[in-house]
Amino acid sequence: MTDASTRRRFLRCLGAGSALTAALAGEVGGAVGNRFQDEGDGDGTEDEGEGEDEGDGDERDGSDGEEGDSSDDPAVTQVVAGPDGAWRFEPEDVEIGLGEAIEWTFASAGHNATSLPGASDRNRNPPNAEPFASYEGDAHFSVVPEGETYRHVFTTPGEYAYVCVPHENTMVGTVQVDACADETVVVAHDGDHRFELDALEIGLGDTVEWQFEEEGHNVTAHPEASENASVPEDAEPFASYGLSSGEGETEGTEEEETDEIDHEVTREADETYAYAFETPGTYEYVCSIHDEEMVGTVEVLDEPDATVTVAPDGELAFEPESVSLEVGDVVRWTFEEEGHNVTAHPEASDNASVPEGVEPFASYDLSAGEDGNGEGTHETDDGDEEGDTDEIDHEATRESGETFDHRFVAVGQYEYVCAIHDEEMVGTIEVEPCSDDDESSEAADD
Repeated sequence: MTDASTRRRFLRCLGAGSALTAALAGEVGGAVGNRFQDEGDGDGTEDEGEGEDEGDGDERDGSDGEEGDSSDDPAVTQVVAGPDGAWRFEPEDVEIGLGEAIEWTFASAGHNATSLPGASDRNRNPPNAEPFASYEGDAHFSVVPEGETYRHVFTTPGEYAYVCVPHENTMVGTVQVDACADETVVVAHDGDHRFELDALEIGLGDTVEWQFEEEGHNVTAHPEASENASVPEDAEPFASYGLSSGEGETEGTEEEETDEIDHEVTREADETYAYAFETPGTYEYVCSIHDEEMVGTVEVLDEPDATVTVAPDGELAFEPESVSLEVGDVVRWTFEEEGHNVTAHPEASDNASVPEGVEPFASYDLSAGEDGNGEGTHETDDGDEEGDTDEIDHEATRESGETFDHRFVAVGQYEYVCAIHDEEMVGTIEVEPCSDDDESSEAADD
């Protein structure tokens, strides 16, 4: 981590910590249980060679105990809701790094925190990002008891605007999540209808950030937006606007629902858009408004940031056993022998764990039983999918020669195992915050 980013993170936590101390007569800890240990929620992937993003993570069950206090964790920024009974968030505006968390402490009764579009017209989320809420479903006036906490891990970059619904006219906050970009492209550089740079070669899992110098442009690789746009097979298209039909023209707003995506939604000057590439291949993208002139390409190499061998030479081990990464990096596990798997799901083993509020990962399908209704499938040892089941099959294994990729987009320590041999086969992944190389370079130039 650079000195500049370390100092910014220190000042950010110092300010939030001071607000927390001033707002509460006694220390209110952030001890909350890992919801995956209780509910078994989580997403997984079973596609060979493909990683899966961790979804934005919530932690809704609060506690007023001191055990597990996170106020001094540099990857967790503290925000107070209702300090001294005031109808405001303190601080109101927060900037954090990708994969870091915000923990709201509710210092007085009658408040909540949400960026759900349906909860308030003031709410806003980056395109295609999951909104967050301190309550379940659409119970927008559901509040958090005084003294309890709510934590959310931000794994999609961009700006979020959120409110306390009962006091939305005064309790408004913003969260700016840095992209941790590996490459930067300027849109309409010096007013020209072009991308600068218009051709990139990046590694698996790397993030590209587009900076809009001029209004009236967008970025899209959706084939329906232009004949000049395309993505590799099995890859999802990306765009600087929402790709859900009926999504509004501005970030996070809801318009009348339609059957078609509006591919002419543009961005304002000085806005940014970031996208992480998790499938190798060639992507052709355009500004759909000027798709003959403004064309760019991104070549994603099939090169992960770290590799781990599962059962090397038949041994019950991971090699290497410990890996250190930066947020956004991809790890690839290669199975030298059949009959093993990779999982950080706490239900699979007492030796498996993930940071609080973070989705677990596994080399098998974790979608089974997500909603408690038995909907979903799981992979059998022979690679076939079985029908609906109430439980995740944590003993689903991989064949020799297969691979499993996972991109880590949340800061913290992960302990994973082979669920079949969880006493012998244990590994750890330590994910550090983004080093902000671009910021330190700019500081050096100044």
